Amino acid sequence: MTDMIAERARVGRGESTRLKLLEALVASLGKNGFAATTVDALMQATGVSRGSVLHQFATRNDLMVAAADFAMASMVTDTITRVEQIEDPAQRLSRLAEVMWEVHCSQSAIALTEVLLASRWDRGLAQRLMPIAERVESEIDNIFHTIAQQAGLQADCGIAAWGRLMIAAMRGLRIELMLHSDRKMIVAALDSLYQQHARLVAGWLETHPGA
Repeated sequence: MTDMIAERARVGRGESTRLKLLEALVASLGKNGFAATTVDALMQATGVSRGSVLHQFATRNDLMVAAADFAMASMVTDTITRVEQIEDPAQRLSRLAEVMWEVHCSQSAIALTEVLLASRWDRGLAQRLMPIAERVESEIDNIFHTIAQQAGLQADCGIAAWGRLMIAAMRGLRIELMLHSDRKMIVAALDSLYQQHARLVAGWLETHPGA
């Protein structure tokens, strides 16, 4: 029994250390970028020893794959939380573009973008990210379908494809804003995306008057 308690405590400490490192990873990627996010930077930010860091993440790619997975999961959770705060189902659908932009302005989204951009030059990293991305994309599609169905629409109304397009557009706009935070044309492009979403939602709801 004593050995079992000790083992649970050890596992608990390991999980706590991993979470601490992942949170620091996302913060570093968001603030300092991919190149500056190293084991040494993590050690300095968290006070965790090199041995403990390497025990959790044996290679730099292990580090970045875990960071991307954590960031994607955080974005999914953030999206669900924000959407569930909107009580009216039709309003959830109507305000989805705004919610998605708020999520894409988060530190997790910026960290994910840093890793995705770096994977362009690292085939091994790209290959390891692919199954994670496919899993999360499936979760996101399910969120879109659920929101549509709650508003009285068919799951195949086109919401998933439109959602993917919005994600790609918003990720691109965030990259643009990283270069310069005060760019009126980017703000205008975002407003255009909002308007397009509003038109699509109005059309969907019009074809389902009882929604």
